[in-house]
Amino acid sequence: MYSNSSNRWSNTHFITLLYGISTATSFFNNGDGRTGVATISKYTAEEYFFQRSRYREPIIKTPKVVLLTKYRLENNEQLLIANIHAVNFVTSIELTDQIRNVVKVIQEHTGPVIFAGDFNTWTRRKQRKMRAILKNIGMNEVSYKDGDHRLRFMGKILDYLWFRGLKLKSSIVYKEIQGSDHIQMGHEFSTIN
Repeated sequence: MYSNSSNRWSNTHFITLLYGISTATSFFNNGDGRTGVATISKYTAEEYFFQRSRYREPIIKTPKVVLLTKYRLENNEQLLIANIHAVNFVTSIELTDQIRNVVKVIQEHTGPVIFAGDFNTWTRRKQRKMRAILKNIGMNEVSYKDGDHRLRFMGKILDYLWFRGLKLKSSIVYKEIQGSDHIQMGHEFSTIN
């Protein structure tokens, strides 16, 4: 399902659903490929849409995206997953603009939520603002007790997972897995009801 509000674009050229893989494209790279985010699930999303950042990264002038997918759980609740690749090399105000747009969707959603990805929070100010915004709406930040090997830039963590309405059973950073410019993380949740 696509929505046509100002931040939810409705062009099927940018979102693909194939074998449980939902993708959203930030931009096309001179016809050689595209960049963006992907959410992979063995279940088919009931709804999916994306938000493109209002602000663009400097120099190359590219936007970033958040892919939002909704899945039906066994207890009949609907799980919202927001997968972010946040705009980088911008002010904290411009970064929080992108986060606040996702928060609007999260606040409208009555079921459980997972908000994860590359938040590009490589300054203390960006980290503080992200945490304040997400804690204010009842989101919980995942911690990694067996070693926090998440990707860092300038000593600051970039990748996070926040959740609401679920019970976190386990979390791990797979520092030995290669295949992305980020370090893989694994999480197991259960429903509360």
